[in-house]
This record gives sequence, C-alpha cells and structure tokens, in this order.
Amino acid sequence: MNLLIVEDELRLRQSLTEMMPWEQAGITGVTAVATVEEGKRWMQLKRPDILLVDIQLPDGDGLTLVKHAMEWNPEVKAVVLSGHDHFPYAQEALSMGVRQYLLKPAGEDAILQAVTGAVSERHQEIQRKHDYDMLRQQWHSHLPVLRQRILRQGVDGSLSAKAFSERMAELGIALKGGDRYAVVVIDPDPYPQERVDAFGGDRGLMHFSVGQVVEETMTGMEYGSVLFCREVDRPLIILFQYPPVDATRDQKAEIPNGTAASDRNCEMSNGDIMIGLHALAGKMLEYIKASLKLTVSAGISSICERLADVPRLYKEAEFALSQRLVHGGDIVIPYRNHVLADSGKPSTISMCSERWEREIDIAWNTADGSLAMELADAWISRVCSIPETEMFKEQMMVLQSWIITWLRKQGWSLAEVIGEDVRWFFHTSELRTKQEWSGWMRSVMGRISEEACMVRRRGGNRLVAEVKELIERELHTELTLQDVADRLFINASYLSRLFKLEMNQPFSSYLLTRRMERAKEALFQGDRVYQAAQAAGFRDVSYFTKVFRKYWGVTPSDWKRT
Repeated sequence: MNLLIVEDELRLRQSLTEMMPWEQAGITGVTAVATVEEGKRWMQLKRPDILLVDIQLPDGDGLTLVKHAMEWNPEVKAVVLSGHDHFPYAQEALSMGVRQYLLKPAGEDAILQAVTGAVSERHQEIQRKHDYDMLRQQWHSHLPVLRQRILRQGVDGSLSAKAFSERMAELGIALKGGDRYAVVVIDPDPYPQERVDAFGGDRGLMHFSVGQVVEETMTGMEYGSVLFCREVDRPLIILFQYPPVDATRDQKAEIPNGTAASDRNCEMSNGDIMIGLHALAGKMLEYIKASLKLTVSAGISSICERLADVPRLYKEAEFALSQRLVHGGDIVIPYRNHVLADSGKPSTISMCSERWEREIDIAWNTADGSLAMELADAWISRVCSIPETEMFKEQMMVLQSWIITWLRKQGWSLAEVIGEDVRWFFHTSELRTKQEWSGWMRSVMGRISEEACMVRRRGGNRLVAEVKELIERELHTELTLQDVADRLFINASYLSRLFKLEMNQPFSSYLLTRRMERAKEALFQGDRVYQAAQAAGFRDVSYFTKVFRKYWGVTPSDWKRT
C-alpha cells in the first residue's frame, strides 16, 4: 500500500515520513509533500492507496484535494490530520467519505491506528473485488454446463414449464409459453468397429464430433431460435423456438435472430416449419456423412404452441428416431402419430410404458431380477393385447427402443448381452406373429435381467464400500444422502435402494449410528460435549444432546461422568 502525506509543517512532515513505523500498518511506500498542487501531481504519478492530509495548506484546502483524489480514484482512503477543532470541517470530511478526522497534536499511536484501519479497509475491498471477479469467472465458465443441464431437465420433463422458463431466463435464455416449439433428435447409426477405431475407439468423441458439425451447419441459417443439448454418448437434442403466427411487432423485436428473420418466422405456418426442418435435417445428415464418414439419423417432432408440451415433443422425436430400426439408417423421420400430436395428451399405452420403464430400470439397478421379469411380462402382455396393427407396431418399437437406450446408458454391448437374439432387433419385420415377438422379447428381457443382476451385485458391494469410506472420512460434516450421491455421480434414489439392500438398513439409520458411535468415542477420549458434537457432524449442541439422549438413553454429560 502506498501512502501520500500532505502536510505544510516541515518538522511534522519529516517526523511523519521518517519516524513512523509505517510497515506495521502495511505501508510499503511513503511520499510526503507540502502543497495541494504537489499532492495532485503525486497522486497522478503514484496513485496512492491512502491519503494523510492537513486541511489548511498554503495553496488551498486539503478537503478539496481529498475530493479530487476520490474523483480520480474512488477506491482511495483518506485520513485528515488537522489543527482546527471546527465541527463543520469534520462534518464535511466525514460526508465526503474520509475515514477518520484527527486533531493535532495527535499521538503516534492514534495516527498509526487510523492509517492501519484505512489499509485494512482497502485490503477488504480488494479481497471482495477479487472474490467477485472469481465468482463471475466461475459463473461464466460453468454457464454452458448449467444451460445444458437445465435444457436436458426441461425437455425430459424433470422440470415444470414454469420452472424450465424461469431457470433458463436466469441463464440468459428466454423461453416463452406462447411461442411455437419443435424438437429434432440426431444420433449416429450403428457403425462398424473400423469407424469407431477411426475415432480412437472413443464413442463419446463420435457424438461430440456429430454435435460440432451440426452446430457449424446451423451457423448463419435462419431457423428460429435454436438450443442444443449435447451429452456424451447420448443423442443430440435440438430445440427450435418460433414466435406465434400472430406475434405483435414488440414480440418480433424480442426474437434474437433479427427483425427480418423474425417477420419471416412469424409468417411461416406450422406446415412450412416442418418442411424447413426436414430439409435442414437432410442437410445435416449430408454434412456429417461428408465430414465424418458417418451416417446418422434424425427424428423430428410435431409443432406445439406451449412450452409445457416440449417433453412430449422430445418423446415424439425420440420415437420417430427409433423407427430407423424398421426403415434403416441415414434417414430423416418425422413423427406421424396424428392422434397423439393433435390431442396433446399421451395415450394410455404411453403412460403405462413410462411407468414400466421407470420400475424396470429400478429393478435392474437394484438387482431384483424376479421383479424385473414380472414387470417385463406385464408390459409385453399389454402390448400384445393391442388390437390395432399400427398401434401394436408402434408400441413394439417403443419397448425395443427403450431396451437399446437403456443398454447404451449402461455402456453395454447389445450383441454381448443379448447374444443370438440380437439379430431380431434389425429384422423385427420377419417375426410373423405376436406370439413370436413376445417370446423373443421375453428372452431378451431375461438375458438383460441376468446381466443386470450379476453386474449390480458385483459392483454394488464396491459402491457401498465407497459410501462407507466417504461417511467415515466426512462424518464431522453435515453429510446427506444427496451429497454422497453427487460425490459418486449416481442417482440418490438408486443409492438409497442399493445401500438398504446391501446393509439391511436405510442410509439414514447407518449414518446416525456412526455419528452416535463417533460422539461416544470422542467423549470417552476426554472431549467436551461441544467437541463431540462437532466430531459427529452436529453444529447445534442442544440438538445433539437430544439426539444423543434418545439414542443412548443418557445425556452426553451423564455418559461422560460415568
């Protein structure tokens, strides 16, 4: 910190310069002058952090100098050392932001203390600015990841339309309830091993490369507002946003693609938008094939006019994409279930499939093979009970697509898990009856159940061991199930079930037991009650006492005395 002293009395100026232990106050450089003009010149040359000034100087007013200093550098701190016990002077000085008003003859300690306080205040401001800059930098560095996460939660229905809109607005993206939306899902087709080897065996790199090419393809094109959701080993999701057909002039001006583009998008009918999206997706497939020597397929949803319908559009686009198992790859497939698209409500079958998907996923993740097969049999039987041929085929594809998606999420090979049954995924049309299809599907689900149970049991013990180790390391903190799940990058609900299955007790019970045992050990070793509470992860000693007494039957103090 640099200190500028402005004092016209020579002996006092020399004393302040040469006799004061400024290093104790954190001052590293001292400059002393006698006049206002000299002070102004040195302020421009040195840009001091702290000013120590007299009020009455030969060529002017010290308070005027302070005012100029604060205009040049608002962060400067000033201390007044004056021989005038005049209240208006002190009042004016304090109103200007002067930190302290000292009267001559002030002692060395008083002066040093005043400057030390100014230095401390300046350090705090520097630290606050540094912290703010760091937070701002971290915010901007994490912004793309946050947008991706919220976008994923919005399109898959994890967030309500209101929460989706509000959180995206917080991240600088406006999603309006009355705008029109469409979803396109793009995914690489099944590819031979040599193409995987061309990417170093990294399938995640293949998905990343596809996303890059798609974003480059979209650059400069006028297709409404576009948001990309890119995740490793998952299909690329593109959310298109268009203004309503009857948008007002003000609404058009708020659209980020410019006035001309906004006008054109407002004038486009839903049919025109679908034709444009189909053509755009076709261009993307061509660019990807030319750039990466890969084929991909794209599923296109219908158009909706409510943000709340975006999760349905995502399911439509995913379902359309799944049809490549019938039509082959390297294709753009629009969603064609007009009844579903027009009603805006999922069919009973779709609603049931979502429940079965969720419950079978939980059963496989908790190694409950019998429950998984019971649920799978119910799902298969329900699909086979559908009388309409087209609806039956649609639900066949829903189930088959979900199986492939689930296996891909686990990082498992379809061929290795399913064995010889895998061929029917690519030749489903050769299964001539519902009985043939249901028999094959039950065999597939059985093989997956066996593999899932074997893997989960083998990996479950390791995972629970990691959880127990984490609890032991951080028992002194306010640890929760969600904290542990986040640390291990797994789903909290899955962890809860797995922990209870392995330990025969809930996570919360085990954590409480370990906290109480840790507290008892601390008390036995001679720690005070508050120290034992901290060691067991409690911040409120009174609450700790209640929990300890309820668990052990005695208070910590009574146990310590025994």
